[in-house]
Amino acid sequence: MKTSFQRNLLLWGVAVAVCVMAAGRMEASLRNDLLMYWSMDSVEDGLVRDTVGTNHLKAHNITITNLVPGKFGNAISLDGGSQFLSLQKQSSRDLPIYARQEFTIAMWVRGEPRQNNRMLFAEGSSHNKLPLFLLGTHREGTSGQLNVFVRETGEILNNLPTEGIVFNNRWTHIAWVNLGNSAKVFVNGEQNTEYRYERPNLALDYLSIGALYRDPPAYFFKGEIDEVMIWERMLKPKEIKEVMRDGFASGASVAE
Repeated sequence: MKTSFQRNLLLWGVAVAVCVMAAGRMEASLRNDLLMYWSMDSVEDGLVRDTVGTNHLKAHNITITNLVPGKFGNAISLDGGSQFLSLQKQSSRDLPIYARQEFTIAMWVRGEPRQNNRMLFAEGSSHNKLPLFLLGTHREGTSGQLNVFVRETGEILNNLPTEGIVFNNRWTHIAWVNLGNSAKVFVNGEQNTEYRYERPNLALDYLSIGALYRDPPAYFFKGEIDEVMIWERMLKPKEIKEVMRDGFASGASVAE
């Protein structure tokens, strides 16, 4: 006959097993349709590796000296003057991201609040400067809000800031969740802003992180970027919170 202590110990073991199984299921679901994942933990041979595929980012003026403690493992620190990451369509059959009706872009960022018009994430064209999909800092640098810009030949979303603050010298998690003509921005796991717009068909052939990859490159971001992930589906709010809390990297959060 089991004692009260034994029964409690058994119940505790069952509860732990259930939690572990639930966490495993959640991580497995997060890996569904995960298209690209750059942990930013290392720079090797001039590349930042995609850990779920072959969409490796070219590192421009970035070496292992740019690796700093991140939210999970390492992050990449950018100087705001010459350093960024890029991927071109000729090297990736998965570009452009914006061509999909459903997609999610998520990352951790840390940067100063008064940077004017600096790029976190950009998709553009090497043949035409007009079509753009941009996520960056406030255009005028007057606040720490995230700025959204979509353009075909005319502006569709013209430098629209989010409601919440993203750039405040602290680690902040952001997610852009797109479904057709509607997009939602999540800041630190909470829905912050929603956009509804006539979504254009943009002819885009490159992706860049930390700058706009033009000739010459421009709008360099100064700060740290970590755990950049792209899914070819909408993440649910609970999934965004899960990936924000746990990520996919081994080890715990090491920076505030």
